[in-house]
Amino acid sequence: MLRTIPNFRDVADVVPGLRRGRLFRSDFVLDPHEDDAKLVIACGLRWVVDLRSPSERQDNPNRFFERTGTPLVHMDVASRGDPEVLARALRSGDGAAGAHALMLEVYEQFPAGALAVVDALSGLIAQGDLPIMIHCAAGKDRTGFVVAALLRAIGIEHELVEADYLASLGRVHERTFAHSREIMSEMLDTPIDEAALAGISGVHSDFLCAAIRSAERRYGSFQAYLQTAGIDRERAQAMRMNLLEG
Repeated sequence: MLRTIPNFRDVADVVPGLRRGRLFRSDFVLDPHEDDAKLVIACGLRWVVDLRSPSERQDNPNRFFERTGTPLVHMDVASRGDPEVLARALRSGDGAAGAHALMLEVYEQFPAGALAVVDALSGLIAQGDLPIMIHCAAGKDRTGFVVAALLRAIGIEHELVEADYLASLGRVHERTFAHSREIMSEMLDTPIDEAALAGISGVHSDFLCAAIRSAERRYGSFQAYLQTAGIDRERAQAMRMNLLEG
């Protein structure tokens, strides 16, 4: 785990059969320690895909990758959700229970919000524009779902997809806690308790399953969701050739 980029990793670290050095995921790289920066630069990234919203990018521009000359692609995952619905979910239980309900609501929005992103990213991978790094703010939620969809598209079994997703547990930068504390306190109009903060800042298999079930309900199956995102048999095969060993 990198000290200043705790959620930066090669997806192949967790998913056997993936070619190393092809697909990376991360939290936001703001001001990395010199040693961490060297490790990231050594990956030779062809693209960095930023899933954050325009307002997030305005508040915290991706200056590190701009300085290193790494091409940036902005692919906002439009998954805001109704603020009133989210606040109601957060108030539905005490502490961790309310946070859990909130995150389920957030993840329900991911499939529709990420549809165009999955389409564009799968196209880059199919073309062999690699290595690629995908990130959002914490690198666990939006990034978690998008990476899960890409892994499912190349035939990775659910257990391994979930293992990669859950590998973000405990890899949270302090700025993520601070940001979550601020947002949730505004939503509740009162300071958020630490149990709720931990729940919002973590990952849980229920969250990923909520997103997958949402896709299945809306599109008929997760495979149909991927097809709607432009991943037909030909593209999926090209993705497998560029990401899988052998």
